[in-house]
Amino acid sequence: MILIRPLTLALLMISVASFTVSDARAEDLGAFEGAIWRFTMTPKNPNLGELSGAFRVNNKVIYQKVTPGPDNHEEKVAGNEIHVGGKTRNGSPRTRLNFTDLRAFTPKKNVNGKHTPTEGIQGSVFMKMEKPGHWSGLLIAGDGRHWKFTCHRVRE
Repeated sequence: MILIRPLTLALLMISVASFTVSDARAEDLGAFEGAIWRFTMTPKNPNLGELSGAFRVNNKVIYQKVTPGPDNHEEKVAGNEIHVGGKTRNGSPRTRLNFTDLRAFTPKKNVNGKHTPTEGIQGSVFMKMEKPGHWSGLLIAGDGRHWKFTCHRVRE
């Protein structure tokens, strides 16, 4: 009986310690600030291909990964450039995003099995809310190209 009590106490301490460590790891892997949005860009020019990508918004700042993958969206691609305000004629909210270095990717993979990235796109997107978490509008790129821009929130 005397030997069982210290052994039980030791097992209890080990299980509590491992539970705390696993909780901390879970928080580190899944924790981020803001919301993740996926977007699709359809060109007005039919000779260009469709592009897609994702970004993270936190406190009116847009962040994006340098390359696609599972890590967090950490590189800033637009400063405090989200302008929320006004309504469309039918009462939908509208907003404007100004991008300084938006990266998008082709839908088809290249010979290396990766999506081909575009150069950083500069421009403004004028959007209206279709329904909560879904926005669409027109992106006017710095090079003068026009794109139909749609995005939806996928994680918060």
